[in-house]
Amino acid sequence: KLGRPSRCLAAAAPGWTMSFVDPSANGHDKAAHVRAARARGARTVYAGDGISDFAAALEADVRFAKAGRALEAYCRARGVACVSFSSFREVREALFPSEPSS
Repeated sequence: KLGRPSRCLAAAAPGWTMSFVDPSANGHDKAAHVRAARARGARTVYAGDGISDFAAALEADVRFAKAGRALEAYCRARGVACVSFSSFREVREALFPSEPSS
């Protein structure tokens, strides 16, 4: 069983090092980044699909959840507003409706 010492873990293969963005259990605290943006006064939009996106999505002003995936079910089960999407093109069109599609 490997524990995670501080922010860096030496892998078994020589020359490889795993670095983590944040000192959280997941290695990247997405929710903290969304909170920081909101604290700076930014309008936050989060797009995700899975379990690792739950906390960050709850922090965002607007949420996009990949259709049929865990984040969509999580939001719906909790009555949290989200927009389902199948492609990032749909996200772009929802956020910027006046821009022409490519």
